[in-house]
Amino acid sequence: MAASYLAKQNPGVLDVSIAVDLRAERLELAQQLGATHTIDGQEYKSNLVEKIRRITGGVGADDCSGALSVIEDMIVALAPCGRAVTVGAPPLTIKMSIEVFPFINGCESYRESHQGDSVSGKASYAWN
Repeated sequence: MAASYLAKQNPGVLDVSIAVDLRAERLELAQQLGATHTIDGQEYKSNLVEKIRRITGGVGADDCSGALSVIEDMIVALAPCGRAVTVGAPPLTIKMSIEVFPFINGCESYRESHQGDSVSGKASYAWN
């Protein structure tokens, strides 16, 4: 939803904004907020990666959910030299797994974008 809202408020920032959800009302809201594409996650469960790859050309993807399954699928969906970015933060203890060779061989990249790339953890880890 955050990416859809950003796209609507800042035309030209995002050419493609894809909302994936299991609930029709959330997909409708995402479209109202500016999503250019909506995908029913249940309907495309077995080929979600391929569906996203077709829409984006595999060039890149930004995840605003922080959900591990979304992050892993986003990375798998990348084309050679594609970039995946996570904006939403998963729980602190979550670990992900990727196939290393295709990732390296494809010159793909994955990074985060957290609070403007500030190192806020130095001041905020006290809440752990």
